Amino acid sequence: MPEHLLTPILEDGVRHTHFFHGRLLSADDLRAEQEAHRRHQQQLGRAIGGGVVSGLWPTMLDDGSGDSPPTLSVTRGLAVDLLGTTLELPRDLQLFLTRDVADDDRAGLFDDCDRLDTGLLGVGDGLYLLVMGPASGYQERAPKSGLGETSIAGCGSRYAVEGVRFRLARIDVASLSGVSESTRDELTDELLGATLDDLDRLSRLRNVAAHLAFASESLGDLGADPFARIATEPQQPGRSPLRQRGLVDDLRRLNLLTDCEVPLALLAWTLEGVQFLDRWSVRRRPVVTSPDSGWPTIGGSRATGEAEARFLQFQEHLDWLLGIHPAPSSIAADDHFRYLPPAGLLPIERAAGGNVDFQTFFGSRPWRHSEYPGRPEYSGYPELMDAARLGPLLESASAYPATDLEEAEKVWLYLPAVRAVGQQEPRARAPYMVFAGPHLPPWNTARFDVARWDYSNHARRPAGDTT
Repeated sequence: MPEHLLTPILEDGVRHTHFFHGRLLSADDLRAEQEAHRRHQQQLGRAIGGGVVSGLWPTMLDDGSGDSPPTLSVTRGLAVDLLGTTLELPRDLQLFLTRDVADDDRAGLFDDCDRLDTGLLGVGDGLYLLVMGPASGYQERAPKSGLGETSIAGCGSRYAVEGVRFRLARIDVASLSGVSESTRDELTDELLGATLDDLDRLSRLRNVAAHLAFASESLGDLGADPFARIATEPQQPGRSPLRQRGLVDDLRRLNLLTDCEVPLALLAWTLEGVQFLDRWSVRRRPVVTSPDSGWPTIGGSRATGEAEARFLQFQEHLDWLLGIHPAPSSIAADDHFRYLPPAGLLPIERAAGGNVDFQTFFGSRPWRHSEYPGRPEYSGYPELMDAARLGPLLESASAYPATDLEEAEKVWLYLPAVRAVGQQEPRARAPYMVFAGPHLPPWNTARFDVARWDYSNHARRPAGDTT
């Protein structure tokens, strides 16, 4: 029945043990007090949001293509799961991607999470999620005695210790929602031959799998009908179908991933070993659930975290590709990527090598080039952009969708100009290029500030035009 104003609502509240003189305390009373403090800590953790706080950076040490099992190194770090529990790895460790079948001694601190079936891994080609969850166990021994007795009546465990454990969750592409049939077919086909011997196919698999986690396909539905809702409880407002989106949410929906676990990386494991380890596709900073179930994509920490991860995933993917490709200057975006972030950076003249030929990278895709009479070193390059605008461009781009290369759209290309100290002229060419998706407005507009002459793009009279 309804409650009245000022009536204390105590049902299911946090229960602290009440201490008073003369009370006989038992182990149950002390455990109740521990549980109350644990609930308060989880409430604070939920306010912070689930995700990786620091560290927990996995790196491939052995891909498992030889006689030894795949091996990772994971740096120490801290994370928060969706229930608000903090998960800390206090030291760097090396991790075999195989299960130790020895019996464990759980302390029961995370009973809800311990119920997950972590059976032996399947064998064969597949995509897997590396996740970290809570674990508990007993350490050391302490003597015990009965009430009023002075003799020792046995021993019990001295400490119940909180820790973490890692596991792999296999991804069943056929069961995922918000994915078109063509994307499912492409993922299946790419997995069948995704090895370093076919780098085009492997790179594309990595890109498409990452954008499963970014929900790049389903997010396109927002502009089509932002009022779309899924019916929930009677007399309750419906929720947006985008409230739960992407690969990780789908795995939770399918009970293949629990709210107690934090994703750290996505990997492709075939019979020839682990082909790639992609961290930023599923790694996120702590994000809080959207306050409105009807408009979950409007700002908020999740949108910010996903935009940050989308940019970092592309840059990490590109570095990996440039490091192993036999001819980096021949890399074409259409061959290696299905999606690009709304804005990104391409190295074109790094002294260390491993550079992209931007004309080859974008192929026949249209882009605006510049003609500067009297400055041949700029001719044929994209238009100039003040390098000081790089940060604002990337920040504004985070609100835009990913660029689907299946669509024959133009891209914006900019050559950042940096003025050398003590010089009036900008440097001839920056060592990198900026690209932006077709949905973004132009960032090469003329301005009237410190960059009003050298770094802006004004309308220019064609050579020989005297009108």
